[in-house]
Amino acid sequence: MRIRFAGLVLLFVALPLIAHSAERTIDVIGEGSVEMAPDVAQVQIGVLSEAPTSNVALRENSQAMSRLLALLKQRGIADKDVQTQSFSVSPRYQHEPNKAAQLTGYQVVNQVQVRIGDLKHLGLLLDALVEEGANRVHGVHFTVGNPQQYADAARRLALADAQRKAQLYATAVGLKLGPVQRVEELGARPPVPRPMAMSAARADETVPVAPGQVQTDVSLRVVYEASIP
Repeated sequence: MRIRFAGLVLLFVALPLIAHSAERTIDVIGEGSVEMAPDVAQVQIGVLSEAPTSNVALRENSQAMSRLLALLKQRGIADKDVQTQSFSVSPRYQHEPNKAAQLTGYQVVNQVQVRIGDLKHLGLLLDALVEEGANRVHGVHFTVGNPQQYADAARRLALADAQRKAQLYATAVGLKLGPVQRVEELGARPPVPRPMAMSAARADETVPVAPGQVQTDVSLRVVYEASIP
């Protein structure tokens, strides 16, 4: 009885091992990329003011920033698309050899980030902001307002790429490609904001702007069943 019992145990243990060893899969990486024209610009603008006293520097800076914010609202920029990025008040010192540092005044910097959807008139808006007193304009980047639709398009391309590769490998080794067992997203890079490209312009010209293209990428790992035809 003991010998028969042991034999039954070995039989039931061996069966799953045999079934597992007969399982065939094809494991591939699919990649998809989508390029698109940006429809949103993100711009950092601000005012740097210097004066002998902090009160004067603050007042002049606040007045200049108020004019800039009023101009943005006048040009159709919503309040939700304007966000303060930094604000600072710093003393300024003059340093000379063998002498104690001497306070010469104060510097106030107020900077906001603006989200702009009208790229056609971006150059004109930048011109107007500078004329209105903005003396800090930088960090201009282009992106898209709805990145999800482009990421989904890249996912579909990645799946198609995985299917193509899996079918290629299956045919090459004489297997029949079966259904998908598993899909794993390895990475999805949203559209990366693209720095603004600018060329030289004369003083009487509008700021030249070149949005170019932005790109989103997706990588998928897809596992397919495979069998002998």
